[in-house]
Amino acid sequence: MNSNRPSLHRQRGISAIEMALVMIPIMLVFYIGYDISRYIQLNAALDRHAYSLLTVAANPGRWNGGSHGVSTTQASDFRSASLGLLNLDSADLNRMGLELSYLSETAKTTRSSGSCAGSADALAGKANAAALLGAKMPGEADRHIYAIRLCYRPELVSLFQNLSGLSLLPDEIQSFALLAGR
Repeated sequence: MNSNRPSLHRQRGISAIEMALVMIPIMLVFYIGYDISRYIQLNAALDRHAYSLLTVAANPGRWNGGSHGVSTTQASDFRSASLGLLNLDSADLNRMGLELSYLSETAKTTRSSGSCAGSADALAGKANAAALLGAKMPGEADRHIYAIRLCYRPELVSLFQNLSGLSLLPDEIQSFALLAGR
């Protein structure tokens, strides 16, 4: 026997140790990537559904009996509809908030359902639609602007969060959309 060659048994032990040392960072990257991809998918879904709900609000002929403006009932209904659009359970309703704003030449209304943390309402500091759209032309009809802010405080739980107690994601995901009414 040649005593200069390392034994096969010792090589297996070293390979197992190296494998364990390499797998820890690979698994960490996997779980961080999983958290971030869930966040990106949820954020994209919020953006799509906020715009969809705003499109409905900005067409008062199809909703709200043809009258412009927003109501508390409408905001509450939109918040409930967003649960269905995002495929969330009814238990998630308390983690979702919605602010629906309406601005015209003569009126400004903001209605909320649930709560959104962070910044002020969607049209804060704007007194009328002219501040956003410029002066109205002679003979032009009254203009309307609708805005929505949809927020969700996800309960994203992954192995990475359970092991580390940390989250790389914000506590609340928000989506904002602004649309001229018809």
